[in-house]
Formats: sequence, structure tokens, C-alpha cells
Amino acid sequence: MSPPPASSDPTISVLLPFWNCRATLRPAVTSILEQTWSDFELILLDDGSTDGSSELAAALRDPRIRLISPGGHSGYVKLLNQGIAQSRGEFIARMDADDISHPERFTRQVALLRENPTIGICGTWARRFKEDQTIGWTRPPTTPAAVASGAFFECPFVHPTVLTRRAILEKTGLRYDPQKTPAEDYDLWVRLLSITTGANLAHVLLDYRLSEKQISQVMTPEKRRVQEEIWRRQVQRLGLEPSAAGWSLHFNLLRGAWECTDSFAHAAVEWLVQLAKANQHHRAFPEETFTAMLAERAFHVSCVCSRSHFAAWRLFRRSKLSSRLPQARARLIKLAIRCLLPPRNSVSRS
Repeated sequence: MSPPPASSDPTISVLLPFWNCRATLRPAVTSILEQTWSDFELILLDDGSTDGSSELAAALRDPRIRLISPGGHSGYVKLLNQGIAQSRGEFIARMDADDISHPERFTRQVALLRENPTIGICGTWARRFKEDQTIGWTRPPTTPAAVASGAFFECPFVHPTVLTRRAILEKTGLRYDPQKTPAEDYDLWVRLLSITTGANLAHVLLDYRLSEKQISQVMTPEKRRVQEEIWRRQVQRLGLEPSAAGWSLHFNLLRGAWECTDSFAHAAVEWLVQLAKANQHHRAFPEETFTAMLAERAFHVSCVCSRSHFAAWRLFRRSKLSSRLPQARARLIKLAIRCLLPPRNSVSRS
């Protein structure tokens, strides 16, 4: 079957940057060309490849493909912004040169955005794989309230799954910030979520390849710096400005660098309570969902960092977040009671 003709006004503009990825480029492109939603343009953005990827891309024969080769190796962020400037679709989709989109991905995403005009960003769940082995799954929050609240803690989307309304980018002028590499996507979503809403389809619609060359792994120290900048802005939206020690606590809490001490547990829970109070006043995040996420984190910190189940139970029970997570409180009570019982294999010798 011959490919559909190219449209001057496609529904979707797919941005696929690539650099020296000849081994994975063709399967990635094929997964887009075989989408059940066929009305799109596929913009291939060559970042100065030297391994034959450029020649492979140029040899692809499909009228929906547009190859852009600015020359040189400038990095994906600048390429993506060039792709946005040249896109013509109602929606802009992201795709990476080493991932695989499932055939129904675009059909499902367009349906969600068409049915929900207030949602500006739509992502999906993803399967993580390496070679032929499944490593795990990434399941970001799905509802708009959960996405907005979850963005306080971590990036709420799997970048190559995202479909965004181009009109929002054109109206606001928001783009990827090269200074925020390699967390430029997290930075953009946080800025966009202040003016629109986002959602994730609860379906695995992309296979996300893991490799040693990924920029998110290679640039870990830089990613940490950018993440801290984003987390700092989020806290400041709540009208809070912690001390240096307070920022360190917050960053360690979100990063998962927890100390298994009662003092860390108490300080962390107290800070989470303070965040909930500040949000009740400023309404920066959906109050019910945001507080429930804080309560969930307070529960886990209490369990992991306290010296005993009793200490964890007392800490969480006394916090003002426990009422938002009653099932966790009941679980802690069971753990505390279990400590009082003799081991199951013990024998009474009266």
C-alpha cells in the first residue's frame, strides 16, 4: 500500500531529532509511518550526524517526511525549537530516534485532546527496554489534577510520548530553554502547566529504549542542577523561601536521598505539612490531590526513616497529613502491633 499524500495542513507535526543513531533510526521512523492516524508530517531534525544516519534519512521515501539539516552539531534543544517554528500541524508530537511508538498512539492522543479542549498536553505510559529485554514501565499520573500536582515532585510526562497543542506554544511563545538541558522538557512542562492542563493516557503506547549514551544519564550533575532550579521555583510559588538547610532537606526529600534517622523523618514530615498549609493559602496546585501526594510521601518517609514501626506510627499519626491517608495509618497500626507479638515459630514453655 502506498503512503498517504502529504498534507499542507496536517493534524500532527512529529518532531524527531537524531544524531548518529543509524542502527535505531529506521525502526523509530517506521513506527511513526505505520500509525493508524495517517494525517501527519514527520519532521526529521539532523543534528550533524556523521555515521550515515543523514544518508539513511534522506533515502526514506514517504511524502509526509521533511528532512531538516541545519549543519553542525548544536544539540537537540535548538533543533526542537527550529522544528516547532517550521511545524504546520494542529498538534506537535515528540518522538526520539531510538524509541518505538505503538500503532494506535496518535489516534488515542488526538481523541483525548479533541474530547477535552481544556487539556493542552497529552502523554502516555511507556515500556522501558534494553536490547530485547523489558526493564520496567513508566506510569506517570493520568488526570489533570494529578499531573499538575505531580509536577511539583518530578517530570510528569515521558518526553517522547507527548502531544501538545501548537496554538498554546504560538500564543505564549514558550519554547525549550537551552540553558535547562538535560531537563529542558521538565522545565517546559512546568511553565506550560501554569497556563494549561495536562493528562497521560493510562496505556503503554511507546517503547522507551535505555542506553548508556542517553543524555539524561551522561549529564547527571547538570540535570541535578536544573532539577533543583525547577524545584526551587515550585516552592516559591507557594510563597516559601527556606533557609539553606531547608532547601537541602527539600532537594534530598524529592531526590530520594533520605537519612534513616528519626531527626530526618521528623524534619521531613514537618516540611511536608508546611507545604500543604502553604498550598491551602496560595492554591498553586490542586489542593486535594496535592495534599494527598504530600501525605503519601510523609507516610513513606515515616516508615523508611524512623527507628521502629512504633516511632513511624506515632510520627505519621500526629502529623496533620494522616487524615488524608487513613489506609496508611491503619497499616502502620498493624505493623506496630506486630512488633508486640512473638514470632510465629516461637513455642510457649509453661
